[in-house]
Amino acid sequence: MLALFPEEKFKLCDFLDDLKVLDAFSSNISRCVNVCEKMIHGLKYHDHHVLLIDILPVAICGLLPKEVCESIIASGKFFKNLYSKCPRIEDLDILESEIPIILYKLEMVFPPAFFDVMIHLPIHLAREAKLGGPVQYRNMYPFERYLRELKAYNRNKGRPEGSIAIGYLVEESLTFCSQYLKNISTKFNKSTRKDDESVSNSEMSFFKYSGQTKGASDGGNMLPYDEFNQACIYVLQNCDEISQYCKEYMRLIEVEGSTRAHRVNENGFIDWFRARIFVLFSQGHANDEHKSLVVGPEPLIHRYSTCMINGVRFQTKELRIKTQNSRFLVRGDVSDPNKEYYGVLQDIYKLCYAGNRKVHPFKCHWWDVAHLKRGYNIDKYGFTSVNTHCVLNTNEPFVFVSQ
Repeated sequence: MLALFPEEKFKLCDFLDDLKVLDAFSSNISRCVNVCEKMIHGLKYHDHHVLLIDILPVAICGLLPKEVCESIIASGKFFKNLYSKCPRIEDLDILESEIPIILYKLEMVFPPAFFDVMIHLPIHLAREAKLGGPVQYRNMYPFERYLRELKAYNRNKGRPEGSIAIGYLVEESLTFCSQYLKNISTKFNKSTRKDDESVSNSEMSFFKYSGQTKGASDGGNMLPYDEFNQACIYVLQNCDEISQYCKEYMRLIEVEGSTRAHRVNENGFIDWFRARIFVLFSQGHANDEHKSLVVGPEPLIHRYSTCMINGVRFQTKELRIKTQNSRFLVRGDVSDPNKEYYGVLQDIYKLCYAGNRKVHPFKCHWWDVAHLKRGYNIDKYGFTSVNTHCVLNTNEPFVFVSQ
């Protein structure tokens, strides 16, 4: 930050102070920022890693000269691609050829005192990844966290080594004894912070991985008829086990010459599907889950602010917390896979079906990104910005986490 003017330092610190990242994405970086003194302090190694890869490339745009921004953003993209979960040899070859150019650009804008052996180290990282596999499994972050646990054992500042050794022996003894304790909550059998308990004995994927809501509901309310009907139809449209019936209904109305053959979200499909399932159920070709779908959910709908699905925490935008898990990016369907939809989570509904089955559709507020420059913009560095004032008028506000 020495190369920034005071006004630029204030803008950067103010950006980091108001920053909200995903839950468990990083530590609370805002507590390390002093906006009044325009200083950043107390960052850990992983915080620097997150800053370089994901935050600084967005924060410095417009604050630093073009050549400085390009070199820093290029180095951030290098490490982001290097830390991919499944790196390919072809991608690593590209990174190995790009990193000398990136360091050359850094030498053009930073003084010689900036360059030491650590700045030279990225030259060898791509080759090490080809020889040793993904980089994240050889990081120092787990060891640093374990050193923090060892330091927490210290109770005697005058004899820290002995105090840490005694604390370690006590921890190992308690761990050994806890293996023989039954029906008692220990750190080995208690639920984790993100345990969703979502796996059930249901056969349908919608009911099997439904998720787990957190916190209290609003007590339950009746939705407007149109919104309730949209939620029920959206469940049927996006259930993989029902897709064959949707295709069958499409063929049926095409044979009948209907002018609405391209749509299956009419009430006619629900009536036809209900009659079809009842016939199949009487013949033994449909199960109770199909029957619960055609009967529909209870009219009393509960709203929640937090839902855990597949180990991911989703929260509505009204919650005033340090993290935000309310933004969505949904890819288009098979007809237009390159289409992207951006939105924000407004409500989490709980639809209760017969047999203690439940589904959690997310009601979102979608933004209109149909037109470049007006709805969204992609800058020269590849970052996408969305105009949150352009609202998308749609009759499908719902989305599932599987999408």
